[in-house]
Amino acid sequence: MGAGDSEGGTAALGTELGEELARRLLELAAIPSVSRDEKALCDWLEARLRAVAGRAVLRTGDNLVVTLPALSARADAPLVVFCGHLDTVPVNGNLPPRRDGDTIHGLGTSDLKSGLAVLWKLLDQLSALLARDPAAAARLPCRPAFVFYAREEIAYAESGLIEVARDWPELARAAFAICVEPTSNAVELGCLGTMHAELTVRGKAAHAARPWLGKNAIHAAAPLLQKVAERGERRWSPPGRPDLDYREVMSITGISGGKAKNVVPDTCVMNLNFRFAPDRSADDARAQVAALAEGFAEVVFKDLAPAGRVATGNPSCDRLVALAGAVRAKQAWTDVGRFSAMGLDAVSCGPGAPEFAHQQAEQASIAKMVESLALFRAFLGLAVEPA
Repeated sequence: MGAGDSEGGTAALGTELGEELARRLLELAAIPSVSRDEKALCDWLEARLRAVAGRAVLRTGDNLVVTLPALSARADAPLVVFCGHLDTVPVNGNLPPRRDGDTIHGLGTSDLKSGLAVLWKLLDQLSALLARDPAAAARLPCRPAFVFYAREEIAYAESGLIEVARDWPELARAAFAICVEPTSNAVELGCLGTMHAELTVRGKAAHAARPWLGKNAIHAAAPLLQKVAERGERRWSPPGRPDLDYREVMSITGISGGKAKNVVPDTCVMNLNFRFAPDRSADDARAQVAALAEGFAEVVFKDLAPAGRVATGNPSCDRLVALAGAVRAKQAWTDVGRFSAMGLDAVSCGPGAPEFAHQQAEQASIAKMVESLALFRAFLGLAVEPA
């Protein structure tokens, strides 16, 4: 069954819906929400969600959890959480948002306010359906809930999902989660883990005219740099899934050393970013870096986000994959990794285009938002409606 087919039949999505989604995305993108500064957007979105009668909204910090009271009796139905983060990377000049035909340009449009616009519209449609037809609750294949959260784009330990998990214990009982990360509506399974490690090579300071009296820490770092450069990538696929190809890589992403132009540096500090495959645990990832640096550098692990497991045998995941058609490995980190650490199955699937995420030319397609809404409606067993 394709995204345009459903229990209630097939209907073409019209221009009116596209215009509505475009308007919503422009409104969302017009409110700056760089990480740690999401309050204005959270306030604005909360007011609109609370304005809809019968909708329960939990606010914790700058995070919102929206459940549908009409589904409270469906305790037997699997809980499926649709979630998207409110924050963006720092402002890069791509403001204010603007429209050019099918395209909405602006900071955060792809990652992932186009997904937020889709979830917001889906919530409105579900609420309206249940208000006019309470019996529809019994026909849904799951019990959907919606989470809008802060601080996804920065350190793992700062995520608003930590507050959500603390104040909404039901999250731990979810059967499945859909992160509306930019995937062009493909379902991306699992995710790479990511680690940042600080590698410090020690030397001895000396006058640059007499370097033999010291030890140049930058020069001493050269063999370690070469080891990282020559390590190459490791490819991994889950058993029986050669179509899911994860590429594990290490990169030095920053290097500093030296106190003055005429002094041999006594320290060289590098940042190593390790993107590790879903078959590695956090401890294994740390061991890989420690072994690489042994004899060359001191290692301090600065930040680590676990890899996301590949959901297998999950009926909700299988249903979404069948409807979307396109499936691939997630060659990056998303909160699929956080959900995996909680013991929950999750995937990434959203209307944004990954190639535009974090770019100065960030943009999103209105057609992809319409397609995303149709996909999620079909996942919920709803007829595809024009508005």
